[in-house]
Amino acid sequence: MKLFRFTLNAVQTLRCRRESVALEEYAAAIRRQREAFDEMSAAQQRLDEGWTMRERYLHEGAAGADVKRNEDYCAAMELEFRQAELKLRQSEQRTAEKWTQLVKARQDRESIEKLYERHRLRYEAECKREEQRFLDEIANRRLPEYASMNTGAGMVEVEL
Repeated sequence: MKLFRFTLNAVQTLRCRRESVALEEYAAAIRRQREAFDEMSAAQQRLDEGWTMRERYLHEGAAGADVKRNEDYCAAMELEFRQAELKLRQSEQRTAEKWTQLVKARQDRESIEKLYERHRLRYEAECKREEQRFLDEIANRRLPEYASMNTGAGMVEVEL
């Protein structure tokens, strides 16, 4: 019996590799998304601190220059927060795209693995059929010998 050979082995290897790459890209996208979230949170915290300081300045009656400097700082922090928020949304979108690519790559790999399994099962069934044919052939060759032995032909009677 010939050895099992899957003719699409190169395709199977390629699809496994594509899935691995897609998984790595998805993991990197999640990391970037987490970093973007952390940046946005930090910007939000700095903005909150600026607004808290502004409230204190106004409540304490601080000098106009201090209030103006604080307003400028808050405006800069507001801009930084908006940019970080935009970066997070873009990162979330890229993560969703990478997830879609990963799912597609996984489906492609699973489809080739199902095909491989069907081919392997077909091969194993053919091996069993050939083995059974071989055993049947051996049994059929020996059957005439056994049949003649059981009919009594060629047997000698011995009295005791």
